[in-house]
Amino acid sequence: MVVEDRLENYEKTKNAVEFLKRFDAYEDVKKVVDAKTLRAGKGKMRNRRYQLRKGPLVIYANENSNLVKAFRNVPGVETCNVYRLNLSQLAPGGQLGRFVIWTASAFKALDKVFGTYTKAGV
Repeated sequence: MVVEDRLENYEKTKNAVEFLKRFDAYEDVKKVVDAKTLRAGKGKMRNRRYQLRKGPLVIYANENSNLVKAFRNVPGVETCNVYRLNLSQLAPGGQLGRFVIWTASAFKALDKVFGTYTKAGV
């Protein structure tokens, strides 16, 4: 899903949750919260007590974006700069189909980062 760049100005978690509810993405967050389970084995003693699913991924382009602060306390939601994007974030565990929310400027920057058919990427 591609949204406007106004999303990068969000500073509060309350605004981020309202955004997710407005675009029906909060159901994925509910799945993450409901699937929180206690880890089996000795990982519990090593400060990896709980297992969480992966929720939506929000990709932005502006380095000084407040979006990271807004989404950091929503369980399962990750944020990533388009210039630091990698495959394990887009397809965790090798499973394709993660719900990704792009800002418009991040979507435009894809051609610059990864290149096109005629131009090489950075």
